[in-house]
Amino acid sequence: METTNDVTRPPLPSIGAVYSFGWQQMKKYFLELLLLAFIGSLINIPMGWPYGGNIEDWQWQEYMSFTDRLFPLAYWILLVTPLEYGITLLYLKAVRGQKFEFREIIVGFNQFIDVIFSRILVMGIVGIGFILLIIPGIVFLVKLSLVPYLVMDKKMDAIGAVKESWRLTNGHGWTIFGMALLAIPIFFGGLIVMIVGVIVAIIWIECAFASIYFALTGTPASSETE
Repeated sequence: METTNDVTRPPLPSIGAVYSFGWQQMKKYFLELLLLAFIGSLINIPMGWPYGGNIEDWQWQEYMSFTDRLFPLAYWILLVTPLEYGITLLYLKAVRGQKFEFREIIVGFNQFIDVIFSRILVMGIVGIGFILLIIPGIVFLVKLSLVPYLVMDKKMDAIGAVKESWRLTNGHGWTIFGMALLAIPIFFGGLIVMIVGVIVAIIWIECAFASIYFALTGTPASSETE
């Protein structure tokens, strides 16, 4: 990490550089990011209701009411999505060396319409891509990977964020795809050392992806910026 006068400089937009940069920033803000990862895990727990995780539970799903089936989807889109966008912003602030407060996790609700619409729009585009023989879906997923950062950081609307993410990732698609591939062994490496390792792996991966956005936008941020 390069710093000058309390200004955190963005890393180079390469796989090694952003993972290295993400690791350094993770160490710097480890306790804060550990709590952030814990909160992120907690908000996803109700996603298992009312389905359950055992195969015996699957047998009665055919008898579930429409309301029971609708709950996880509504919970994920209307509550989890704005919180996840807020978490995304806090990871970005951490890699930029900016101060942040945990109450900022709810800032996604301040842009509720743009957050929800951007999530649905990305899901729709990527879904269509996967229908078109999978590879286009992977391409769309890579090209739209910066949408949450743009919505939260630049206050863009959904369509504007999709267009800008597509533009920013020009020439960097293989880098982002390589980052995603590298995330797989990092995650499974974390599994080897049980729960603590998985959490560290998730934090590192999140920091790396926030770092590639930081690298591609190229705007240094003061560590004193609120």
